[in-house]
Amino acid sequence: MVLVGGAGLTLEGDVVDVERKVEVVAKLTKEEKQQIVDYRMCFSTDAGKRVLGHILADSGYFDTDLSTDGEIAVQNFVKNILKNLGVYNVSTINSYVNNLFKIPVEI
Repeated sequence: MVLVGGAGLTLEGDVVDVERKVEVVAKLTKEEKQQIVDYRMCFSTDAGKRVLGHILADSGYFDTDLSTDGEIAVQNFVKNILKNLGVYNVSTINSYVNNLFKIPVEI
């Protein structure tokens, strides 16, 4: 586990994933690192998690039939929020995928 700092920011995953994350984090500027800490502090509270959930749902993040430029622009803005949280990039793919399978699904 590599500690990034602030608001419980840790990078977890298999060895390859951690190495990729360390490489990505090393390339971030001081300002970009602080932005990730700030976003995570904001959205890591119970209220922040509820707000982020509403943003994801209201933006159409889970929809697969986006058709207008406006819908696509809104979804891209939400992806930018996730990027600013430090979770929406290729370096987190293993953790991202592993966490998908922790979500309970009723079939």
